Amino acid sequence: MPFTEGHLYDITLMILLSTNSLLTNSTRIITGSVIFFFLHISIINLVFAQQQHVYDFEDLKFSNGLQKSSDKPLLNPPPLSTTVVQNVETQSLHLLDTSLSNHTVNLSRNEAWSEDPQIIAKSRYVYLIWLDYSSKNRDIYFKRSIDNGQTFGGVINISNQSGASLDPDIAISGDNIYIIWEHAPGNNGQIYFARSTDNGDTFERSINLANNTGLQGFPQIAAAGSHVFAVWHDASNGIMFATSTDNGASFEKAIELDEGIDTLEGDKDRTDYSSFNPQIVAQGDDVFVVWIRKSHDRTEVEPESQDVVFRRSTDKGATFDNIIYLSKDN
Repeated sequence: MPFTEGHLYDITLMILLSTNSLLTNSTRIITGSVIFFFLHISIINLVFAQQQHVYDFEDLKFSNGLQKSSDKPLLNPPPLSTTVVQNVETQSLHLLDTSLSNHTVNLSRNEAWSEDPQIIAKSRYVYLIWLDYSSKNRDIYFKRSIDNGQTFGGVINISNQSGASLDPDIAISGDNIYIIWEHAPGNNGQIYFARSTDNGDTFERSINLANNTGLQGFPQIAAAGSHVFAVWHDASNGIMFATSTDNGASFEKAIELDEGIDTLEGDKDRTDYSSFNPQIVAQGDDVFVVWIRKSHDRTEVEPESQDVVFRRSTDKGATFDNIIYLSKDN
């Protein structure tokens, strides 16, 4: 309860009365004045601290509905099951419930090993893929929710192949879902693609985008409108890029995004080049690809360099601008 002026005089009077018998007449007035002065300062500071505490909570707005901005200030600290976070744009504080004990859903629900999940959402749909060992192979499994993640349907085995599938990626455009992954039936890795045109209700038979005997890996996929774009690593040719202009029904012949770079970098007879870990995004007519490029001088023990490189297309993948080395000064 805040101190009032009446409380101040009551406390002062009690102290003066309790010390009256111990003081001489000549010091009573001075002692009373000193005590009154220090009590006045201490109590003012305490009242100010209480008012400041109230002020600190006046502008809080809570996303869970426990308190609105028009309610009285909340003086009690948040419970341990909540976390205070700050919105960078609005600079307002929110209390978010971080207790997930009653909300966690086991999506794989099997006794086998499940890993490498990927998630994407559109409107009320939530789509998930992951690697699963339930079939004794390493397959790509898919699940979806049609009610904003409240419930999930059954599992669909997307790859359903002998051998091992790995490094899945997923993209969506409209009602279409596109999934890409690496499949390794033996020592070689191939790039497989599957699509759904009905929001994940069914999937068509997968197709091999690489379709060669070399080692392929690190696939990534993006979509914009009716165009689908895929990139992956090819052990012989570097970063490969393939385009579909008909919602993934078919793909044009893959091109090398590394093509011509070796002749610009130096002595090809003594230097080896390799590219891996591509990433891709697309929006409108633009396609952006970034990857790691390593050059190795065979006369040296350590690689000469390992850089992050970038190329872009402004015509839906028909052509690409020159390469840019992002990790170097350009």
